[in-house]
Amino acid sequence: PFLLPLPLLVCAAVAPRWWCVSPPSPPKVLLTTYMAARRGLGRITAACEAGVTRLTRVAHRAPCRLLPMADGAAAAAGAGAAHCAIGGYGGGLLGGDVVELEVEVEAGAALLLTTQASTKVYRTKRDGIAATQSLNATVDDGGLLVLAPDPVVPYESAAYEQRQRFMLSPAASLVAVDWVGAGRVSRGERWAFSHFASRNEVLRRPEAGAAPAKAVAVDAMRLSGGAGLLGLDLGRVEYDTVVSVLCSGEEAAPVAERLRMLSSALAHRRGGPAPRG
Repeated sequence: PFLLPLPLLVCAAVAPRWWCVSPPSPPKVLLTTYMAARRGLGRITAACEAGVTRLTRVAHRAPCRLLPMADGAAAAAGAGAAHCAIGGYGGGLLGGDVVELEVEVEAGAALLLTTQASTKVYRTKRDGIAATQSLNATVDDGGLLVLAPDPVVPYESAAYEQRQRFMLSPAASLVAVDWVGAGRVSRGERWAFSHFASRNEVLRRPEAGAAPAKAVAVDAMRLSGGAGLLGLDLGRVEYDTVVSVLCSGEEAAPVAERLRMLSSALAHRRGGPAPRG
């Protein structure tokens, strides 16, 4: 005697005329396993009311999840800013997942965007399609957007692509952190993912007229390797993260200055040249 898999037994019980268990007749039912890619969406709008920023729109669809923080971070609350955390369902992104975020910071508002934890990217499926994430943000005059997520952590054989676009009004400000981790270092995975790409664009509208917005900063990074081929060894030091910080606008100037001071101190400690402004 032989055993049929449970799905076939169910089919045979429900529709026995479609299934013949006596050889040599071939099966008349074909079972196909299919897993559709997930398409997540997120929408956030922050508006200033009486000097305090409130979230006037929060909408999301899995695998994206948006979590307004009622109390907010202490620093954000003290500055009258709103705080929202970006999360997800299922613990991470799968190959083929698509997440699209739209963020709007209205005039005079301040918004802090963080994440629940690191953004984990699991290994791709057999089709090799990468998980992708995009963010389009607009910040009006007097507004401030601070994007301070935890790092993206691609697992071994994972593929991930990200594009972030920030449209700023003449008097808007932005601080955006973009960083990627080496992987599950505690398990021996260091830069073992197959592909990582990230592109950040900062554009600023002109003060008057109908002239198109002008790109003031473009930061792009692409890492390809897999199976340990990405051996990031700079100066005989193994690094576990690569970080970019974009600062633009009056409100972001103190952050940019502190980063320059820190970079100068690190360069001096290692005997290298001081970074250029």
